[in-house]
Amino acid sequence: RQQVLNPDVVFDENEFGFITHEENKIRARIEKEMEMTLQNMHPVNYLDAIGENIMDVGGTSSDLFETMCITLATSVILGAK
Repeated sequence: RQQVLNPDVVFDENEFGFITHEENKIRARIEKEMEMTLQNMHPVNYLDAIGENIMDVGGTSSDLFETMCITLATSVILGAK
């Protein structure tokens, strides 16, 4: 907090990438937990989880595209009358 209040403090941008010491500790803890999870996870389950995420994104994108097409078609029909 003192560093934020003092405008003369120089930050080493290369060391922390514009994050605070606390954020750096949290990031390191999360990365360590992820590494442990990946080491314990069977490759088939890991790839299955990735595939489910990709399918979720694809499904959401196709729903959005469908909604946009229906909205555009409805606008054209209503605009023509």
